[in-house]
Amino acid sequence: MHGTGVADALAGTVPEGLVPVLRALTALGDPVLFLVAAPVLYWLGPRYDLLSPDRAARLLGVVVGGLALVVALKTLFGVHRPPASVSLVHADGYGFPSGHATGATVFYGALAALLTVGRRRTRYAAAAVVVAVIAVTRLALGVHYLADVLAGVVAGGLYIALALELSRSRTGNAFAIALGVASAAVVLAWTMEAVTVFGAAAGGTVGWQVARHRANRLQNVSPSSVLALAPLLAVGGLPLAIALPLPVATAAGIVLGFGVVWVPTRL
Repeated sequence: MHGTGVADALAGTVPEGLVPVLRALTALGDPVLFLVAAPVLYWLGPRYDLLSPDRAARLLGVVVGGLALVVALKTLFGVHRPPASVSLVHADGYGFPSGHATGATVFYGALAALLTVGRRRTRYAAAAVVVAVIAVTRLALGVHYLADVLAGVVAGGLYIALALELSRSRTGNAFAIALGVASAAVVLAWTMEAVTVFGAAAGGTVGWQVARHRANRLQNVSPSSVLALAPLLAVGGLPLAIALPLPVATAAGIVLGFGVVWVPTRL
């Protein structure tokens, strides 16, 4: 389907000394980064006038849905990565579409659309540059084909366009859409990643319904209170670190999703 093509050509010309730089840049598209950054922006974005409370919640919901989208699409297509002879770093799982490209498009694209600081054109341009850099690093490291990263950008772009439009008048729709995509991911892949992100989407959906009337409190969240995120992220990340029964992983995701959304409105 793919052929090595661009991935082979780029990876074969990368000097060894440049590999650490590429690894650092590609980390900008790591799903773990988004799992941490989105909750932090939800907790502190309104306080520093980076996001309104509603926009912060929409960003969180869209990012969770984007992570679910990656799981669903990779399982649906089941396309393998380039051969190990091409790869400069180790990468697990299916390759199409690129999870880094999809997630980066969703996170940075949604952030550019929802931030309340700076010019919109500048924000979109910055997001496009970051996504392009991440896409190139995936090719240069030999862990994706060109079609993988292009499909990831297209899928991520279509998803945020739909999710942001449908959540414009009702913030909770961002979580509802995420839950729908996560449900599809569970149907396609009964895996630790799928059930964890499903739990996070479910917990976030319920959490927002409970917390939305107190969302304005996000403007007064103390910077030090962000430390309360640590145990929530630890619980949610546990299924991704060690093997757990899938119902337990689902429960961990629910605790993460509900806690991240609800806790700061009660502090």
